[in-house]
Amino acid sequence: HHQQHHQPQQLPPLGSAAAEEEFEICNRGRGDATKGGGTEGDTRNNKTAEPTDRFDVFNALTSVKYPGSFCAGGKAADGSPTRNNATIPAALPTTVGLRVEDIGNIPLPITDLHAKQIQARDASAGMKDGPYHDAIRVEPGDFQIQNPAWDGALTELLGGVAGKLGVKADRISAKLDVMLLFGKGSRIDRHCNTDEPDDVMGTLIVQLPSSFTGGKMHVRHDPVVDDDDDAGIETETFSFDLGANSDAAYSCHFLCHYADCACEMEPVESGHRVVLMYSICHDRTHTKPTASMIRPSMVSLERSMAQLPPHRKMIVVPLKRRYKVASIERKGIGALDERGRSYAEAIRVAGKGSDWKLLIVEGTRDDTESPPDFYSYSDCSDSHFTTRSSRPRLASAYYEDGTRVGAWHWISDVIDLSVCCRDGSGDGMILAPSSSETSNIWGKGDITSISRPTYYEHVENIERTKTYKTTFILAYDTGAEFELKCLSGRRAVNAAAKQVSSAQDYDLLQRLVSMFESTPACKMSTDACLSLLQMVVGPKGADLGGKRVLLAKGILCRLSDDCEPNQALFDLILVAIETFGWSELSHSVSRLLEKKKRKKPLSLDNFLVRVDFILKLRARCKVFGGDAVGPSDRNFLNDCCNDMNPTEYYTALGSIPSITPPLEAVIGEYGWDATKRVVEICVQIIRNRWMGTINELLQRTDLLLMLH
Repeated sequence: HHQQHHQPQQLPPLGSAAAEEEFEICNRGRGDATKGGGTEGDTRNNKTAEPTDRFDVFNALTSVKYPGSFCAGGKAADGSPTRNNATIPAALPTTVGLRVEDIGNIPLPITDLHAKQIQARDASAGMKDGPYHDAIRVEPGDFQIQNPAWDGALTELLGGVAGKLGVKADRISAKLDVMLLFGKGSRIDRHCNTDEPDDVMGTLIVQLPSSFTGGKMHVRHDPVVDDDDDAGIETETFSFDLGANSDAAYSCHFLCHYADCACEMEPVESGHRVVLMYSICHDRTHTKPTASMIRPSMVSLERSMAQLPPHRKMIVVPLKRRYKVASIERKGIGALDERGRSYAEAIRVAGKGSDWKLLIVEGTRDDTESPPDFYSYSDCSDSHFTTRSSRPRLASAYYEDGTRVGAWHWISDVIDLSVCCRDGSGDGMILAPSSSETSNIWGKGDITSISRPTYYEHVENIERTKTYKTTFILAYDTGAEFELKCLSGRRAVNAAAKQVSSAQDYDLLQRLVSMFESTPACKMSTDACLSLLQMVVGPKGADLGGKRVLLAKGILCRLSDDCEPNQALFDLILVAIETFGWSELSHSVSRLLEKKKRKKPLSLDNFLVRVDFILKLRARCKVFGGDAVGPSDRNFLNDCCNDMNPTEYYTALGSIPSITPPLEAVIGEYGWDATKRVVEICVQIIRNRWMGTINELLQRTDLLLMLH
């Protein structure tokens, strides 16, 4: 893909006034086009591209000029999907108060009797010419919406539509064109409203409460490719059932699209559908946007989000201010100001190729401040205080509809509320131009506690705690949840390894090892390492082909530094060496044995297990065709013995295991010459224990008798 590059100095910081003036980041969304409201058909360019970083997402988000969608649909609220694909309570009243001239009040959903009466008003009302087939047309002067709240609710809906289409709400208006009644067999052929007046930007379809089946709506856009930047834009088609055979009978639904999009409706299978057709008119004093202008504007953001590595598919967007919990719970994403809502809508729709989830979260940070020694607390200004900042954390999280998130603790463990700066000064998840934006993001904190000195303490012991709270938009790809959870530490990595080994899922295994390669901090326990290596070395692992060696290397390199391999893991490593060859695994095994943190302190039983592995390795490597293990100047056995300092050993361990049987087995298998140094180490460690138990005295006696 062609990747747009922007000069850093030309990009205003996210959330700044300059960004608001230069870029019209407006609301956008797709409604319930994927669940409940229809199925989404999306053809996209999936060519392999270079991975991006959060810096690229920041650049793309702040550079979006027309952040809209060419169509949207759902319930007649703001169309924001939630975890259950529900929406915020409907903006349009369900009691419409429809009245048709010469007939009277019409109940909704409409009955067969009233449908026949409307059709009988004009025998020629069924439109069979053009794209409309068997639709009953009722002109605006022949019907009324009597509910006095309708006009205000329609204005509120139009504001949501403006956000969906990426335009300013004060630049569009709705003009009622006609009411259409569709019965069984009615349909709309694919057509574009290209002959509309110059001020008509698109179409708004408001579906009144109706009981019907079938009639799925399809909106399609065929882009006009003018240059290389648009080469990756392909035809998109989105489908909406608008509550057919479901909740359409109990609430209003809407569908909006640009005029240069093609719209069609499948035949209604049963029942009746009543819709109001509006023309969306744009202010003539501003450039009228089109679908062909909207889509290229989003390409950079879509690509940068899609090409993020899985473990980086979580981003945090700072908002201009902190929002009250009551407001979020009541309005959800609708509580955000226009700019915040714009960022949320842009990210959500740009991530439509996968399954990005949006949350509204509140972050908190506690700073401990103290004055210098030569200041008293009362004389010290804020600039003189010495500050120690704690790690920012999540305080609460909410879905887009304002519902509080229940199981979000894994997100709290993973999230990094430090800035991700394009100047390289930070690698967190918050999108910001530089680390200097931190104070602007968190705002002014509140002093929550002051620790004053007692009578016997000095004045410098005074400390105060200042708490900062602010609201963020958190977005992450649910398809990358497996990798993201691993970021929280070894316990999460062990859980992921258990999931992989329990399911014997080799695709998931490759994802986990790929995560290891990109995130060196991810480590796992001995048992987790053993279970994964068994999958690779086992019979089923043969299907992996050449990937087996790479997977084995990745697994061995991610054993936690403070975990010593046990006998079972060492034995399995020997099997892996026999399977893949010493030359393939020499580097990984060397790193495993040479890790200093893992070797100190090393217990006697672990020491003997390691010695047994090294001696077996040396013996088997001669069979493999080598005279030595590793480089010619490397002797793993000597290194292992040198690491066991007899004078320090007794201070590190509370008891000495029974080492006579394993030591006797080692001597018997490899001979005295190969094990003499090992025996000396063990004897010295036991002798240095000047204070021991009767059992240890007997163990020492058994060992000396065996050696004698």
